[in-house]
Amino acid sequence: MKFVVLLNTASLIFVMVPSFVGGLDLVLAEIATIGFPLILLHHSLGLIAEALGIILVFKKFGSVRLWMKVTFTVWLITSVFGFAVYVIYYASPPSRARARA
Repeated sequence: MKFVVLLNTASLIFVMVPSFVGGLDLVLAEIATIGFPLILLHHSLGLIAEALGIILVFKKFGSVRLWMKVTFTVWLITSVFGFAVYVIYYASPPSRARARA
């Protein structure tokens, strides 16, 4: 489990944070569309899942099995939101993709 949490942390630092910062102007330009709340949910739940994973790896407390289920559920929901963000911003019809470029 430590390896998975460390791998996820590395992907956060080296892939997701630069992508988020690089696309922030596009997100803020579309603040009134569905993309902004979707990205905000994905971002917030992702941080919660990562924090829970790190806490579970480095500090055992209470019912670890229950907290692992909670962490997995939050991670799974975050992944669904991340897939939705991908579909909206990268797999959209060509007309929308050209408008952003």
